[in-house]
Amino acid sequence: MKIPRYVVIAAAVVVLVGGAAAGYVAWKQYEASQLPAGIVGINGRVEATQVDIATKIAGRVIEIVPHEGDIVSPGEVVALIDTSETMAQLHEGQAAAALARQTVATRQASVASDEAQLQFANEEMQRTAALVAKGWSTHEVYDQRTQQLNSADAALKAAKSQVDEAQASVKTADAKVEELQAVIDDSTIKSPVRGRVQYRLVEPG
Repeated sequence: MKIPRYVVIAAAVVVLVGGAAAGYVAWKQYEASQLPAGIVGINGRVEATQVDIATKIAGRVIEIVPHEGDIVSPGEVVALIDTSETMAQLHEGQAAAALARQTVATRQASVASDEAQLQFANEEMQRTAALVAKGWSTHEVYDQRTQQLNSADAALKAAKSQVDEAQASVKTADAKVEELQAVIDDSTIKSPVRGRVQYRLVEPG
């Protein structure tokens, strides 16, 4: 099944990070009748940075961990996206990668066998050539040995080509597994900062 393309969807939560007080802060004491002794009031402005926490992938939200007003820390999980379908695809990809590696091993064994066949065919041709030179064998037999040598050489080249194809399949399968794993990792949304949750813009489901 085709993996959904990475897209930016609505933010899951909005976190406000408290900032330092900015500007001039004027201190003024309230009237005694309004505040108890030892309590003072201040006038000023507090700035905050709003951080929208969103996901890079499309999916069904299965859990929003913090509630509005909760404090979250850097790296704390704030939302989870359903990964059941992606997980199934990951297992398929891992199986495909394992099969591709087995295919490489099989192809390499074929190469070893074809190399032995080529060596044997070459030795047979050399022996036949010596016998023909002495008149103990015919040119017809020599031609047969030459044909066998050419066939063994062609088989070895084909086997080596199949090894290259199998190794390319391994790389493709590994890349697919890596892509699916990245999707699963991105399905766990974490807070990048410490702050208070202001809004939950997405709810589970």
